Amino acid sequence: MNTHSNRLEALEFQVQLLKKYNEGDRSKSTTAVGKPERFKDKSKITIMAWLNQMKKFLVARQIAPEEWVTNASTYLETNVSQHWDMLALELAADKKDLQLWDNFYDTLLTAYGSVNQELVARNKLRVLKLKGSVEDYANEFQQLCSHITKHPVSRGDKIERFISGLKEDIRKKVLVDPKGDGGSWEDIKRLINYAVTIDAMYAHDTKGRDNDKSQSAVSVAKSTSNTGPIRDRKFRHPEGRSSAFYKKGKQDKEEAPSARSTDKKDGLCFNCHMEGHMARDYPDS
Repeated sequence: MNTHSNRLEALEFQVQLLKKYNEGDRSKSTTAVGKPERFKDKSKITIMAWLNQMKKFLVARQIAPEEWVTNASTYLETNVSQHWDMLALELAADKKDLQLWDNFYDTLLTAYGSVNQELVARNKLRVLKLKGSVEDYANEFQQLCSHITKHPVSRGDKIERFISGLKEDIRKKVLVDPKGDGGSWEDIKRLINYAVTIDAMYAHDTKGRDNDKSQSAVSVAKSTSNTGPIRDRKFRHPEGRSSAFYKKGKQDKEEAPSARSTDKKDGLCFNCHMEGHMARDYPDS
């Protein structure tokens, strides 16, 4: 009886040791595999390396294989996650199992294993902003949309993205369709034409204002060049002498010839107007 009970106790002890060993081994295997980083479309790690690292992590965590895809998709960055959702719809349309790891692996490897032109165009379209004219912006916008063929951008998304990339002053003008009773836009081509027209009107008004400013500046320059310092019309004589002084001198000059002619006639000196000598004999001359 005692022997039997001892054997049972020994077996129970061994079972407990096995449990502790298994738990310890699992924790060691879990810590040995690091937590994968979130995969981005421009991640330094390749998609193949990320998928292999993710599989090791899921195995170490002892997650059931049918839950691998669900868990792995939570480690996808937002843009990649949205792209995967679109690809998953395509897999479902082809009646493929979305929870099968091989399908998840092959799909992401195809999409991100090499340069994906459609993904590049989609990312550029997402951040595209108006920098020059609306016409140039519209041409680039339409060119990027033409590269997205496998999962084309819907009409509503095109309209929303085109408007969001415009400058604020133009964006306010094109928020609603003027021919649609103030409703939302339905035709992307008509929206683009309307935005180009608004931009052309703004450019014309700006050019007109610039021309007015330049003409005004030219007029001011001309008027300034013709306007000198205001001169005093009253003649100012040097050394503070008045015009009366010069007027008297002029009269003296005018009177001098008549006095000399009289002196010469009477035989008087030109200097002192006295008799008995000539001007050349004058003592002070």
